[in-house]
Amino acid sequence: MITLGCSTWFLRHMPISEALRIIKQNGFSLAEVWSDQIQLHGGSAREIGALARQLGLELTWHAASHDLNLTSRNSYLREAAFEQTKACLDLAKEAGASLLVLHPGRKSFTADEDDYYWALMRHIFSDLSKEAQKRGIPLALELMETKPCELVCSLEAFAKVAAWNLSNLFFTVDLAHLNTWGDPCRIWQSFDQKKLLHIHLSDNSLETMHLPLGRGNMNLDRLLRLIKKDFKKSIVLEGPSQGGLPRDLAAEFDFMKKRL
Repeated sequence: MITLGCSTWFLRHMPISEALRIIKQNGFSLAEVWSDQIQLHGGSAREIGALARQLGLELTWHAASHDLNLTSRNSYLREAAFEQTKACLDLAKEAGASLLVLHPGRKSFTADEDDYYWALMRHIFSDLSKEAQKRGIPLALELMETKPCELVCSLEAFAKVAAWNLSNLFFTVDLAHLNTWGDPCRIWQSFDQKKLLHIHLSDNSLETMHLPLGRGNMNLDRLLRLIKKDFKKSIVLEGPSQGGLPRDLAAEFDFMKKRL
């Protein structure tokens, strides 16, 4: 059975404790906590975990991503990103989250050779996978949108990372990002399902990356039918790029519930 969740980043203008209560009130059974939101508003992972249990919400955790690059050419920035990601693993464990979503590295300059970054990424994710395994937290690497400097943004890139066979490394499929690769339905059917741990859901119009459900040009009815048939894990609403308001959540949940 699919678990329907909502990202706290949908309600990024408020503390996570308030966001959790609103997410629960609107019918969701899981919340994805964004580390970046803790930096904005404060909060303790232990208290967040306790509140989630009190509310009956499962938790997943999103690693800090703003201004971070795990494969930066600048070794100081690369090390800072690695240390922040390890800290997010600790937060996820402390809160009782079931997985950690994280963004892959990317190129620092578009003209750089891809091979340099791929070698760096393999080394870094091998280390992160071991760190995550020590803490009992699976990593769910997010598949990114097609744009300059991104690397993990194609079926070929998915296959390359999957072939590393890192025991604790899986994938988060961001459905809006898939729309920038081509036909999301065809792409979904091409994935090795055993490698998929988590889904992020929003609509996409190519011009705008993340939109409310039903407001983009994606065939979400067909795509979600395919997903419902193949996938029995967690799907988390991400919402529009600029965030949303509490009053928006009921319609988003209703859209998901009717199709999943």
